[in-house]
Amino acid sequence: MVWEMDELHYESVNHDLQKFQRDFGLGTTSIGRPCEGDFKDYADMYDWLSNTVQRRRQLHLMALTNKMQEKVKALSYQEQQGGPYCAAFHLLKGCLNNGELHYLGEAELREQVYYPAISLEWEQLWDHAAKWYAKEHMRYRLWDHHAIKAAMSYLFVACDLDELPYDAELRTEPAMTQYDFIDYLSESLLDVPVVNGEELAYPVVGLGKPVFLGEYLPLHLACEQSRLALYEAYLSWLQPSAKNKE
Repeated sequence: MVWEMDELHYESVNHDLQKFQRDFGLGTTSIGRPCEGDFKDYADMYDWLSNTVQRRRQLHLMALTNKMQEKVKALSYQEQQGGPYCAAFHLLKGCLNNGELHYLGEAELREQVYYPAISLEWEQLWDHAAKWYAKEHMRYRLWDHHAIKAAMSYLFVACDLDELPYDAELRTEPAMTQYDFIDYLSESLLDVPVVNGEELAYPVVGLGKPVFLGEYLPLHLACEQSRLALYEAYLSWLQPSAKNKE
């Protein structure tokens, strides 16, 4: 009776584990069916199922990581442009075993590559792949004058009718310290818009060839001259607001 109470959950878990394996071509296995006498009560059975799911998830993520390692050399130059999330997007799509899924965009992938019974979705897989790629394969560019201008454009120059992405957060009183600003900016640059695996390039207008900000070294690791140039641009940007209040 204890097992019958949650057999539907067991079937859902097996379905999603197998779908994940099929989607990424990892082979197909299932959780063995336990005997009724294996559990003393419902909580005991639930703990077994939860622990089993957690172990299987880790094994499947390891298998996916191994497949990404095999596929990473096949990434084109264009697919590697931008930060680690851009490369990871194309890398994951290259690992998909189902031919129909290769042609899906980001929104459709979120719907199709989704395994609710094991609490795993496209966004988590993408994050896992990006962190792995950043650690094992990302080769960051050093900040130069042009990249700094691009970052200024991203932060301080509105495009068309769009609002600046961090306007409210940056207009603090008093102004952020240099340390706090660079720490904040390092995190903010991880959120440069990525659409279907393509990072939006900056500057948008007037400052030469656009660059992909995600390709550059995290700012807290940049040289002091680069950090200071960005901080001074931030202080200059705040001054008009201060004068208006006077």
